[in-house]
Amino acid sequence: MDIEIIKRLNNIINLIKNNDEGCSIKEISEKLNIPINIVKKDMEILVYNYEFDMQLYSNIDDLDYEKDEFDEDVKWFISKIDEDKITLALTPLEMMSFQLFAESMKEPIKKINNKAVNILVKNKSNVLNNDQKQLLMKLEKSMEKNNIINITYKNKQGEFNNFKVCPLGIVYYEFESLWYVIGTWEEESYYYRLDRVKSVAILRETFEYPKDFNIKDRMCNIWGMEFGKEYKVKVKFKNHGHVFEKVKRDLYNRKNGQLYEKDGELFYEDTVIGINSFKMWIRSFGSSAVVIEPVEVRQQIIEAVKEAYKLYRDENEIEVKS
Repeated sequence: MDIEIIKRLNNIINLIKNNDEGCSIKEISEKLNIPINIVKKDMEILVYNYEFDMQLYSNIDDLDYEKDEFDEDVKWFISKIDEDKITLALTPLEMMSFQLFAESMKEPIKKINNKAVNILVKNKSNVLNNDQKQLLMKLEKSMEKNNIINITYKNKQGEFNNFKVCPLGIVYYEFESLWYVIGTWEEESYYYRLDRVKSVAILRETFEYPKDFNIKDRMCNIWGMEFGKEYKVKVKFKNHGHVFEKVKRDLYNRKNGQLYEKDGELFYEDTVIGINSFKMWIRSFGSSAVVIEPVEVRQQIIEAVKEAYKLYRDENEIEVKS
């Protein structure tokens, strides 16, 4: 690698490391006097090149999920590590389990949580707050004895409603960085965002946990926490920029699908539930992704692109006239 590039990368690393509030690509450009397009390329090198062994993460999950990770206003951070401590790199689920374990121990062992171990979590918003941990323990207690629960839940309009639920499990949805309670009532499946659950009341009523229910099998094909029709999908990705790396990263936990390379292109085949969220994911790749099957989804994406083109064309004509 060119010595000038290495110097520039080191300057970017030091700038981010010394700013606890993080640095956006725009801020890096302004402070180091580097063109924004060059900063974007440098950040891609730092993020995707495994020779740079550091804990770089962004606040992309706290913003509009349709934003690109390398947009100008996305802030970047570097986890600070105390080299005198043991380092544990944990997923959000592992972090939650570790916290609950540490808090259940006696004082000498509890100290491990903040005195002997570095805890690295890619996005701090993934970690449950105290209220959510209390709700989680209530949910675990109800599931141990198959008690029906009453959830007070805030909907998208900000209104609170009460629902009876037979809780079957709790899942973490990585694309949204959100936790969900999965349950049933009167043979219908429901899911509730944990951050919208105000309270949980454990009822005396019990339910019979489905013998054939496996939450891992149930959730493996779901996108966007949507329930509904299953679709057999096949998508082709072109090797533009870091598309292959992003696809492999996004699909890492989807073990039922097939991901393979052929003739310099990447193909993904799977059974998908939640086609709307799946289409949004596909559109995030722009012209680098092409839906092959099913034909109806392929056509829907074509129509969406046509509509977007029409909107841009109309806006352009208005600007020209004005």
